[in-house]
Amino acid sequence: MQDSNSKNKLRNLCPSALTTIGVSSCILLVTAGVLVLSSCATTRKGLDREQQLYLVTSNAVSGITALTPYVPAPFGTLLEGATAVGGALLAVWASHLHRSVRALENGPPKRPATPTTGPPSPQPS
Repeated sequence: MQDSNSKNKLRNLCPSALTTIGVSSCILLVTAGVLVLSSCATTRKGLDREQQLYLVTSNAVSGITALTPYVPAPFGTLLEGATAVGGALLAVWASHLHRSVRALENGPPKRPATPTTGPPSPQPS
């Protein structure tokens, strides 16, 4: 026979777990949207703004990751997967930011000189 208190605890826990999953999913979607929409900065000011936004989202993902062990089993697994996807998106975004900063500091990439290897042009006689 089950105790009615344990049933009430389970009912009270599920809405909070669903809320955690919902908030985490929203954070993941916002992170993906921000990555897509704002990663076009080419100035120092724009890249600094992107880097600040990156730091905020990475702190949010790591905060959610810290809460994952306390979420019940079926929801915890989903939350863990969502934070893994969020971490992967943040890694892609970080590499893009580093590439953009390097390009801004070094200038545009220079093309190597292409040697002409075709046949010599005909000389007028």
